[in-house]
Amino acid sequence: MFSPAARLLATLFAIIGGVTYAMRGSSAGWLLVAAGLLVGSGYFRYGTVWSAFRAYQRGDVGTTAQRLAQTRYPALLTAESRAYFEFLTGAVQLRRGDPGVARSHLEIAARGPLRTENMQCIVQCHLAEAALELGEHNRALDYLAAARKLPHTDALEEIIGRLETKSAEGRSTRRDGSP
Repeated sequence: MFSPAARLLATLFAIIGGVTYAMRGSSAGWLLVAAGLLVGSGYFRYGTVWSAFRAYQRGDVGTTAQRLAQTRYPALLTAESRAYFEFLTGAVQLRRGDPGVARSHLEIAARGPLRTENMQCIVQCHLAEAALELGEHNRALDYLAAARKLPHTDALEEIIGRLETKSAEGRSTRRDGSP
């Protein structure tokens, strides 16, 4: 939850303070060192993914991208954090107009351990949107069919319906020969 700078400061203060206390004979100093190391290890286990997720929920794509860029070692994230990292990266790329890159990140997220079925449904909707932007209307319908099978909110039901309509319109336009 802390920024990388705050984690670094907390880690340094805890380790320095802990070593100082330990050198003075206090065994509690080693507990402070351990606490500092735990805070520091959180950077590698969780990165700034949850801070980025909150920015995404607010609709702040710029802050989401900035926070994701602060996670230097995505491969070291927990499986769940990595799934959300991939989802958020895909969502940012989709908003920036790169549906091909977005889809590759979203497909990784779809295979990851997301917290809820509603979140899995959100990922499927983003995959459908990427497919639509790539002109792959049948593939979009496949993603939307997968989304429909998952429990989801009423708001997502509306999004699924809107994307299905968009896909059907795209398919009929291609059959008519119009651009």
